[in-house]
Amino acid sequence: PAVFAELSFDAAQKRANDEGRVLLVSVSARGDAACEEMDRATWSHPSVVTRIEQGAVAIRIDIEADAPIARMLVVDAAPAIVAHDRGGYVGHVDGPLTAEGLLAWFDEIGLGKSFKERREGEVAKNPQDTFRRLQLASTLQREGSLDAATAEYVWLWEHMLEHDPKMAPIRHSTFVDSLSRLVRAHPPAREAFVALRPASPPSLDAEDAIAFADWFSLNKALGDDARSLAWFDDHGDRALAAAWLVPALEAHVEPLLVAAERWSDVARFHTKGSVVRRFLEQVGERAKVHAEIAMVSSMAPPGIAASTFAFTRMGADERLRATAHKLCRALRAAGRDEEAGHIAAAAKSADDSPEMAAALEGRYVAPSPEELLARAGG
Repeated sequence: PAVFAELSFDAAQKRANDEGRVLLVSVSARGDAACEEMDRATWSHPSVVTRIEQGAVAIRIDIEADAPIARMLVVDAAPAIVAHDRGGYVGHVDGPLTAEGLLAWFDEIGLGKSFKERREGEVAKNPQDTFRRLQLASTLQREGSLDAATAEYVWLWEHMLEHDPKMAPIRHSTFVDSLSRLVRAHPPAREAFVALRPASPPSLDAEDAIAFADWFSLNKALGDDARSLAWFDDHGDRALAAAWLVPALEAHVEPLLVAAERWSDVARFHTKGSVVRRFLEQVGERAKVHAEIAMVSSMAPPGIAASTFAFTRMGADERLRATAHKLCRALRAAGRDEEAGHIAAAAKSADDSPEMAAALEGRYVAPSPEELLARAGG
């Protein structure tokens, strides 16, 4: 049917994302009576064609000829339709549909509505969907609806882990970065999160690593990292002796010390006897990433651009260079030259590049994700 664009999956996805549309993938099978009936009566129906023209990019794939894409979309029978937008999965329907049934499904997934309207609809149906609420908060912030964005960020801060504990890594990384931009641009957001931050830091006696991670993250979001460093200056020895707290300190305090070039303090995080071993483990992890990328990329899987493999490989390289740079500077500042020498030797053996040499000489500058993506050809 003419409603389907003559585009590859990758090209159709890019076009849909660029234009703010939904990507509709119709999965069909040659000779299947139900698929043929949908082509005759459903996909050619004027109302269906109009709705797709207004809000979607539609393509057709064959369940056998395009089996890798069908598997990626988690489709094992035809006919089926899968919908995605730039936020990811939108909906999936199996089996034949009449034009009326398809139009009703279009209404259900919000076809023709804006990305924000679709997320608002999804959140209204399932208020506890933290992933969709995060997408909605980001969209509201980007579009300048800052009071509404603040309300979403407050809800997420208070409830995201309650409903989805797996969101913890996002809470303390990209969420905090977005929140930081919001509180800088919108004083009411800053006031709201100042009120959410405890007046005093958590107690070491309570042994609550989550409370410390939250406190450090709110300090970062509010532009108050000095508060975290001042706390570490007062309690660092006891804190580093508390095994339950060390992962939070490594994630939240050590980067602040690196940024401040307090190298001898950074060395306190890396105990003698374990620092070289842990670095060698990272060398092994990098080698594993390289091997896995070589294997998967050789299979040329559909839907994954070559730049994605390059970006992943280069990311592993940069993480190793950043670690080598940090450890060598810290250990040397602390007078632990022998350990620094072992790490430098292992780093050179794994990555004999000019970039690694610069990192070991103390001249490392981490590339931004955008710079890394440009190098990867993305």
